[in-house]
Amino acid sequence: MSRFYNDVVVYDGQGNFQIYGYPTTVFPPTDFHTATWVAGWIYIIGNLGYLGDRTIGETPVYRLNCSTFAIEKVKTCGEAPGWIHEHRAVLSNGQIHISGGKIWAVQQNEPTLVDHTEAYILDLEQHCWHRVET
Repeated sequence: MSRFYNDVVVYDGQGNFQIYGYPTTVFPPTDFHTATWVAGWIYIIGNLGYLGDRTIGETPVYRLNCSTFAIEKVKTCGEAPGWIHEHRAVLSNGQIHISGGKIWAVQQNEPTLVDHTEAYILDLEQHCWHRVET
């Protein structure tokens, strides 16, 4: 069984590392996410996670304070992409644009991983998701 963790590893550029561990109630084990730096914060979006921890329709969003290394769950609104991982994130004009990857969804009454073909924007001022119309 593979393991992944709920920690942050900081490299100082001089060969030294610091590892910050978090309770799973604050920051669950997270993998295949994006990490986007935004003015002193790192926004962590998405997660494949352990099977029993996935919630169809929910998009995990956390942010790490780069000064204190405190991490917090970001409460979002709007139409989110769902339980996404292996996606791309691009910061532009105060928004994080999400595309590609896979989502955890229900097909033929069974939960399964499917290709994510839509694009979404997380507005960082309101923390509100918007689906990009094509």
